[in-house]
Amino acid sequence: MNELEEDKLWKEILKGYNESRIWKDFVEEKGGKIKWNKKGKSGEEWTIMTKEVFKKIGKNKGYKIRETNEKNKEFMALDQVWFNKENDEAVLALETENSAGFQAIVEDEFRKLLNFKSDYKILIWYNYDDKDEEDNLEKFQKKINGHPKVLKDEKFFIISLWNDEKVVGITKSILKKDKARKKTTHWNINNEREYEDDEEKHRS
Repeated sequence: MNELEEDKLWKEILKGYNESRIWKDFVEEKGGKIKWNKKGKSGEEWTIMTKEVFKKIGKNKGYKIRETNEKNKEFMALDQVWFNKENDEAVLALETENSAGFQAIVEDEFRKLLNFKSDYKILIWYNYDDKDEEDNLEKFQKKINGHPKVLKDEKFFIISLWNDEKVVGITKSILKKDKARKKTTHWNINNEREYEDDEEKHRS
């Protein structure tokens, strides 16, 4: 069974989204501006695609996958969990949200991740306007630091959608308890390249 490494996991997540080949179904152009399509496929169907991307990665690495679906309506109250087949230990927990605001996510999806034991905790949400990105990340970090049950080796992937007038992409931050976070990275789906937070060229 392949052990998870944060850099390799992130690359596989991006590869999985790219190989899904349906990006254009979630993007629209209006008045010369490119944006995430907030109707139809931007919500529930994006969540379905996301869960399929993660399921494929987990299965390829030899993990047992359990998720919320018609059979398991609320499996452990999480959208998807990866288990080690050898000892049944949870190694990754996934939560996605396609409509709620930041405070609702903190009180629901993120609370679930805080209280669930796994090495990796993935939150994917749809922050179409990233002007509050830094403030939101600081609030997530404070929740992690202040939670008595969160272990210092647990990794929280905070993944959100972003766009400006010309570009759409995926933003990723990795948070750990009582540690300074690394620079946020932005994956530009137009040129399939990744840039750090201070590289202005990721916006072109």
